[in-house]
Amino acid sequence: MTWADSTWAANPWAVDAGAPPPPAAVSVVLGRRPATIHATIDGRPVRIDGWAAETAANFGPRTFTGEIPLACTWAMQETPVDLWLDDQEHLWSGVLVADPQTSGGVRRFKAQGWAEDLAVNTRLLYRHDGAEGFADRNSDPHDYDTPGEEKFDLEADRGTLKWKFGNGADNFGVDNRNGFAFWAEGATLTRYEFECTANQSITNFDLYTRTGTGPSGGLTLEITHGLAITSPVTRQRNLTAAEDMLVIDVVANSGVTPTGRRRVTVRKIKIYGRTTDDAFSASDVVADVGAEAGFNTALVETNPLGVLPLDWTDDHTALLDYMAELTDWRWLTMGRELAFGPWARTWTAYLDTDAVGDLEPLPRVNRVRVPYRAPSGVLRHAVADATDDPFPGQTVTYTADELEGTHSLDDLPSAYAATLVERMSTRRVAGSVSLGRVYDDRGAPRSPYTVKPGDLLNLPDSGLPPQRIQAVTYRSGEVTANLSEDDDPARMLVYIRAHQRRPRRRKRR
Repeated sequence: MTWADSTWAANPWAVDAGAPPPPAAVSVVLGRRPATIHATIDGRPVRIDGWAAETAANFGPRTFTGEIPLACTWAMQETPVDLWLDDQEHLWSGVLVADPQTSGGVRRFKAQGWAEDLAVNTRLLYRHDGAEGFADRNSDPHDYDTPGEEKFDLEADRGTLKWKFGNGADNFGVDNRNGFAFWAEGATLTRYEFECTANQSITNFDLYTRTGTGPSGGLTLEITHGLAITSPVTRQRNLTAAEDMLVIDVVANSGVTPTGRRRVTVRKIKIYGRTTDDAFSASDVVADVGAEAGFNTALVETNPLGVLPLDWTDDHTALLDYMAELTDWRWLTMGRELAFGPWARTWTAYLDTDAVGDLEPLPRVNRVRVPYRAPSGVLRHAVADATDDPFPGQTVTYTADELEGTHSLDDLPSAYAATLVERMSTRRVAGSVSLGRVYDDRGAPRSPYTVKPGDLLNLPDSGLPPQRIQAVTYRSGEVTANLSEDDDPARMLVYIRAHQRRPRRRKRR
């Protein structure tokens, strides 16, 4: 299913058409457009007074507060709460966070949206690149002491693992070894790939890969990679055991006293977890996060932007925010549905007749710089310039946050920079708009209660292009759309302005 042919394209928060509408509870009029608001708690209709429901793009329903009669005794902690329009359109969906508080003949409640179920903090390792995270196998907390380990010199940097051994004096016995361990605590490893190089064809030593349960569980041999190689060789394998640790050793396969210095290097390291597909995309990540939390992901639209490497240890909602930022899309929940797609549906309102705005302009730029790390650890930058330059003759640069992980190619940083500069070069505002009436794409007047976060608001008499609706607050008789950018306002203002003089032509005499 694509965004265009889904029910969310026309009505992102619509419910199953077969569901019976709940009885009317409150009728409100905005801009001469009546709207009937219904509320249910645990599926049962109830009148709610003094209510306010908040929703946001890149989240969905946030909080819902109000007062219910004392007779609504079935309202308890964890009870589902829903707010509806008269045409079965969902305004808000979530669950009570605590038992309602009784005071003055009413029960006052607070509910939160279902997206809170996504706000967990488990590790989501899709692909880890580079040698960062590898430690000597005999170091804390692994402590795999092995006879002969002192005969190997080990060195690791962000991009490579190195073994140096054999000086013409060290006598190696069979199974003398040393190497490195990668422990993905809280994750499961599924595959590895790396490039192996030796300074000469080495026949008395092999490269072993083993898996185990970290940090110091028993190790199981995956495979033996020979070192009788004269040029770089790619080694790869799907792991047979679903464990969280990979150990890479150089092992003596016979008794030998090498006459010269031996060097083995492993580079271009990729450790896979939740996927073995290098083309794993932003929408694949969103669908995976949603499925992990038990959400229906049929409304996650396909976005092909590759986002690996990605080893996420923060909140899962922050990961969805990261995918939305990279693609310039937005994600939303309603009930147990998770949607991911572009800012699409546009509403129109006129500030002189339909709405009241309190808006301030945001700074514009014509260049974006995206910092990222190469596997070697070197900080690099992808730079993109605006197609329509708002500042001819000068450069106004915005520097984004450093991308997650290390990147051997600049595909993702460049794509992100190009996406970001096109948004930040356009005229944008922050603030709120109180809506009395809106018009749909056919020019028909609609109730402002149909406006949702993730939509666009066109204000023709402002001279602005359609603005993104980041959040909406619904109250009885009042709908307020927040147009503030999703970025941290303090960070938005940190940009470098480099003025360049326009070249002057000499006059010919």
